[in-house]
Amino acid sequence: MSQESSYGVVGALQAGAGGGGLLFEAASLLRRQRSLWAPALLPVLLAAVAAVSAGSVFVAWADELHRWIAEALPVLSVTAWWEWLWIGPGLALFWLLPKLALVLGFVLAVVMAFVLANLVAAPFHEVLSRRVEAIVTGEVDELNAASFWGEVRAALRSVVEEAKRTAFYLALLAVIVGLGMILPGAQLLVPPALLVATLIFLPLDYASYALDRRGLSFAARRAWLGRHRGAMLGFGAAAFGLCAIPGVNLLAMPVLVVAGTLLVVRHR
Repeated sequence: MSQESSYGVVGALQAGAGGGGLLFEAASLLRRQRSLWAPALLPVLLAAVAAVSAGSVFVAWADELHRWIAEALPVLSVTAWWEWLWIGPGLALFWLLPKLALVLGFVLAVVMAFVLANLVAAPFHEVLSRRVEAIVTGEVDELNAASFWGEVRAALRSVVEEAKRTAFYLALLAVIVGLGMILPGAQLLVPPALLVATLIFLPLDYASYALDRRGLSFAARRAWLGRHRGAMLGFGAAAFGLCAIPGVNLLAMPVLVVAGTLLVVRHR
């Protein structure tokens, strides 16, 4: 490996660690700044409802998902004792894969529930994001001057933009799942494809409150995401992991909004 490529890998890992570390910084900022507690309260309550609802629905469909994944796996048979040398590990792997798919599916269900809950919490997230930016930078970079009607327009804008992002995300997931149901053997690719799509979407979604205030187009946001791939994937992986921890994930939404705002401020 050349020095340049090695530096590129190290740089990407450092950027990823920096993106994921923003969640710890966001949690610390939320704990210290009491002015952030009020707009964070409703998202926490919505997160609780979302997590319980997603868990209940997933449990109801868990057997069906397990059967769907298991049926996609090839059937291995042994005709001689020495074939256990390579078929044995394969059988162990095929036994484990449906279980791992269930764990991944549960986390994805919770994340998708949080994405839908964001739609209701969008005005509060907008207020939370604006206050964070004012605390961190001393000013708010936005198109409209602060006023009562400016606040109303910002709240309405946040709901509309969050609805667009949610529709895009759900449409993308529907395409992935649809292709998995149509193409033979593609069921095995559905969970990792959903995971990758979610890891990319999470930083774009939670950073969008600060990006909305800057009036960036969707193309400009994609370009911004691409310029900071390491930090974005680190953020997405940390956010996904936060949503996977029972109990802790109830605090996920305000932490992610604060971290997404810090992501924009640090990567202008």
